[in-house]
Amino acid sequence: MASFDGLARSIHCALAVAEATRALGIEVHLGLHTGECKVRGDDLGGLAVHIAARIGSLAGPGEVLVL
Repeated sequence: MASFDGLARSIHCALAVAEATRALGIEVHLGLHTGECKVRGDDLGGLAVHIAARIGSLAGPGEVLVL
């Protein structure tokens, strides 16, 4: 999981990860959510984290889904 200070940055990163891993023969499932996370020390939590996980589980191999 990663957090970003802008949606465009997160989309560009997810697409780069998908492309780089595809070149290695690995297909990842990526989900992005624009909600706010709760910062807990060095960790992130809250509803947005759970929603992003659900979105990622819906993504197909090499696909990036954004909500």
